[in-house]
Amino acid sequence: MIMKTKRLMLISLIMISILTNCKKDDDTVLPVFNLKTSDIIDNLEYKIYESLLTNWDYDTIIIVQQTMKSNSIIIDSGAYESFVNYNNNFDTTIATDFINKNLVNFNLDSELLKIGDTKVIIISQEEYDYYFEGKEISSAWNNFTQKYSIKSIYRLSRVGLNDSSNQALVEFKVHSEFWDSDPNSVIHYLVLEDNKWTSKYNVTIFVE
Repeated sequence: MIMKTKRLMLISLIMISILTNCKKDDDTVLPVFNLKTSDIIDNLEYKIYESLLTNWDYDTIIIVQQTMKSNSIIIDSGAYESFVNYNNNFDTTIATDFINKNLVNFNLDSELLKIGDTKVIIISQEEYDYYFEGKEISSAWNNFTQKYSIKSIYRLSRVGLNDSSNQALVEFKVHSEFWDSDPNSVIHYLVLEDNKWTSKYNVTIFVE
């Protein structure tokens, strides 16, 4: 009886050892990605982000912390002309402010970037690169959605404002599993009316 008990204990110890030392593929330990220290950006820009993005009825939205650089208005003169032609009151100082603000990247503040009742997840540029930089798109999204279960990622520009701060331009793009490369972006022209920011017109910037 004693020998049988010892044998069972030995078998149990061997099984525990095997289970402890065997690591399944899906148990891969992911790196820890920390957000960067946010840059100083006026609260007004965050209010405009919220006004624009509340038009999308999402329970959860993922946004890259680092803003996108943009010279779209410079390289696509048709975009600028479209805004000017659409509204006689279009203030051309918006374009200057938009260009100057988007010459470099900025890091958004996760505490200030709110979108109504939508849950906002901010990921660092490093985390985005970890999943997508140089990766095959379908496998990249498969790995990403194992963590977040979301199949789209937003990237925002800084907000260009006129001198009176009642007109604005902001550009964004949405990375999704349906795009094999860099997606097209959209520039929105917003106007402050009755203390509310409203998108009046938008132009799609096509990636060639």
